Amino acid sequence: MLDSFANNMQRASDSVMSFMQPGIEFEKRMAELKASTGVADDKLKLLGTSARNMALDFGLEATQGTEAYLEILSKLSPELAKSPKQLAEMGETTALLAKSMRNDMGGATRVLTTMMNAYNIDVTNAADASMKMRMMSDMLTVSFKDGAVEVPQLAASMESLGATGYQANVSLAETLATLQVLGQKGSKFGADAGVAFRNVLTILGQGQLMPRETLYLLNQAGVNI
Repeated sequence: MLDSFANNMQRASDSVMSFMQPGIEFEKRMAELKASTGVADDKLKLLGTSARNMALDFGLEATQGTEAYLEILSKLSPELAKSPKQLAEMGETTALLAKSMRNDMGGATRVLTTMMNAYNIDVTNAADASMKMRMMSDMLTVSFKDGAVEVPQLAASMESLGATGYQANVSLAETLATLQVLGQKGSKFGADAGVAFRNVLTILGQGQLMPRETLYLLNQAGVNI
């Protein structure tokens, strides 16, 4: 009898903790957000509301929104926390891209911040930075619709490529087109495609001759050497 009562109490306690855990984790992330940025309480409250609304709109946990904010601030600039509206827009852009990446919110945040840094996007103007992030996200999804390489593979390629494309004066559109061609005709996907393209650009930068097949693939992608 006592064992049965104890078991029931334990199950009830576990159920309550399970219910409360998302809220506890959310408050932890909000505390991290405040500690890492020193953002004023009124703006912190706006970000908390935005994270909850994003969770409802995109079927996410509210903690995923705050984690996206933390990574954006960490990788781009903590000053963006002073513009909660634009930071919330960046979070929504990330959530939209995540839908094309099997709901990988962390991966979407990582690739967008990587691309922003790789292409040296100025984030001092939060509104402009938010717009640029949305444009980059749209270019990724359009590239997938026009080609055969999926968004998660393109994201892995961009992470491997890093800033090499920008440094070689190759636009993002040309880069994405090349990655599509490498996937379709060169059988290279994901990180392998990013490494292959990076190696080609490195060779070009050294003034070495390129293999004919590589030159053909680049020309197919619209990159004229």
